[in-house]
Amino acid sequence: CIMMEIKPVQIKDPNDDRKKVDDYWGVSKSKVLVDPSKFLNDLFTFDKDAIKENTIKKIAPYIANPDFTAENISKVSKACTSICLWVCAMHQYYNVSKMVEPKKRALAEAQAELDENLAKLAASQKELKDVTDRVALLETKFKDAIDEKSALANKAEQCELKLERADKLIGGLGGEKTRWQESVKQFDIDYTNVVGDVLAAAGAIGYMGAFTLTYRTQLYELWNKAMADIDLPHSENVNLIGVLQDPVAIRQWRIDGLPADELSTENGIIISKARRWPLMIDPETQANKWIKQQHHGDGLATIKLSDKDFLRTLENSIRFGKPVLLENVQEELD
Repeated sequence: CIMMEIKPVQIKDPNDDRKKVDDYWGVSKSKVLVDPSKFLNDLFTFDKDAIKENTIKKIAPYIANPDFTAENISKVSKACTSICLWVCAMHQYYNVSKMVEPKKRALAEAQAELDENLAKLAASQKELKDVTDRVALLETKFKDAIDEKSALANKAEQCELKLERADKLIGGLGGEKTRWQESVKQFDIDYTNVVGDVLAAAGAIGYMGAFTLTYRTQLYELWNKAMADIDLPHSENVNLIGVLQDPVAIRQWRIDGLPADELSTENGIIISKARRWPLMIDPETQANKWIKQQHHGDGLATIKLSDKDFLRTLENSIRFGKPVLLENVQEELD
């Protein structure tokens, strides 16, 4: 009854009629033990955290009583033994709770402070993340700006280089103007003299192959005089080299072994321009070496009249368009 805060009934003290004492037995039978199931449920659902200090003071004498033990009470009643254990447990829980309560409050305060600090930490972390993101964005923009600056610098350098080259080209072209003007004048002259020049070149290819340089010079002089007598336009001192030379081809001929003298150069032009197969009188084998070097990559076939497969080689070369060099030709051909 004390634990459940049920007030007792005042009855006369059996030892002294002039005094009254608290009687819990009557109210126990009428309010507590009248419904055993409800009583048991009240014990299970008892709010042990709401026990008042005044209640603990009231049951303290009973707890201090050496006879108020489970062993002693079990000798009288098993049911009361459980109630005794329950009261002792509530008393012990209150004392333990009383010691733990400050710690709980301290824990709650510490937890509240921790939650507050965690909230501040989360806010600081969020702010730090925002700052970090802004820094990353600025770094990206900075990198893009640096790349753009480098690209612009490269473009500017290329533009300067192009301008420098353009200046050089313009300057060079300006210097070429005089040469072009002279070339145009020379082309006009060559156009006027083309008939006489081509006539002299055709005559050289057709008739001069067997002559020495001295005879060729004399023939050029005769032809120049004859064309002048009939007023046929021609270049002054016209010759085969002046009309048909190709400086690039001649340079390659000399690399391949053709001698650099005037006679050899004219012979090379005759060989390259004539429609008939050239017959080369070559006691020093200079022309032989030059032909072999010039056509070594064209599948040149070198044969002699004494070779067993002479005709087969000649036929195959004609069939496939390959050059043929026939060596050691005598005065007559079969």
